[in-house]
Amino acid sequence: MLGEDSFFYNINSSFADVELGRLVYINVEAQTKIPQFAGVGEAGIIQDTFNSILNAMKTANNSDLLVVRIQSWSRSPIITSISGILLGYPVIYTFGMNAAIPTAENMSNCLADCSLEVYKVFGSVSQKVQRNLGLTNMDHLIMSFSIPSHLLNDDDSPDYVALLESRFSCQNSDLGLFTRISVERSSTILPCVVV
Repeated sequence: MLGEDSFFYNINSSFADVELGRLVYINVEAQTKIPQFAGVGEAGIIQDTFNSILNAMKTANNSDLLVVRIQSWSRSPIITSISGILLGYPVIYTFGMNAAIPTAENMSNCLADCSLEVYKVFGSVSQKVQRNLGLTNMDHLIMSFSIPSHLLNDDDSPDYVALLESRFSCQNSDLGLFTRISVERSSTILPCVVV
């Protein structure tokens, strides 16, 4: 259990594909005024916390369900970052990491009025599955995330569309849930963004 949110995982599922060093960590603290890549220290705190959760899951006496309660965190904003890793997002937002006591000011972010690239991953189900489940639409949103546009450098940035299509196609081939995986990219500017 993370804060007020709960996550249920089959312990037999593998987290081996979570490469913490390959995730993109972005500091979106309101005080920074503009999103920037997180420092090594911030990323390290998040990675260490995730590793402690992962170790607790691995040593859970082979039970099928483990509830991890994190009560020792003095930095509640880390819950957002850990949730992002657990949910499989390739971009992890950080904020309030340097605050001794979380307040409304250091818990806010600087994403409002910032140009964002939004990625949406869709899975298409077969007509048979659509009929059996009573679905009205073949394309279903699997995941959506954003990254500030100014942090994308066309030469150095990962091709998130290809990366996500490959990742979800591999996962889908094992599960056989979808007949096709597609990724859409769009740009947006929002007056308010909740992380």
